[in-house]
Amino acid sequence: MRKSEKNSLQHSAGFTLIELIVVLMIIGISLGLAGLFVHQGAGNLELKRAAKEIATTLRYARNQAVSEKKAYSFVISESGGAYNLYSADITGNNEGDAHESVMSRALPDKLKIKFDERGEGSLRIVFFPGGNSTGGVIDIRNQADRNILVTVNRLTGKVEVVDNRKPG
Repeated sequence: MRKSEKNSLQHSAGFTLIELIVVLMIIGISLGLAGLFVHQGAGNLELKRAAKEIATTLRYARNQAVSEKKAYSFVISESGGAYNLYSADITGNNEGDAHESVMSRALPDKLKIKFDERGEGSLRIVFFPGGNSTGGVIDIRNQADRNILVTVNRLTGKVEVVDNRKPG
């Protein structure tokens, strides 16, 4: 091997400072973009969790209404950031009994509740001993305006969660 070839191999064996800086910039940009996606995903997880909790509470109310022969009322307000579940004996045995509070839960501050069925600022869904209900739709939205609908069928009392993800 000639001396000039040997020197050129020694100089090309490493990376230049510019190449290292470019690679570090690419890695930094990639990590920044990944952080944005993780942050958006956290808000969506909070939305899904709240929708599942509300749906679970509604299903519990229906099951209890049928098994205990009592009406169960689910009450949620648009502005209050909380929902409540009440039971009442409707068999006529205890006419003086008021609604008994079964559970009360707060919603995360970042979520908003919407419904326009009655326009009162609060929604009451009553489950009856026959399994039927007054029905309703609860629209839960996060700060990115992504929403999930929790619907209660009036005739069957069946609770469904519908992810309203907009395509795009």
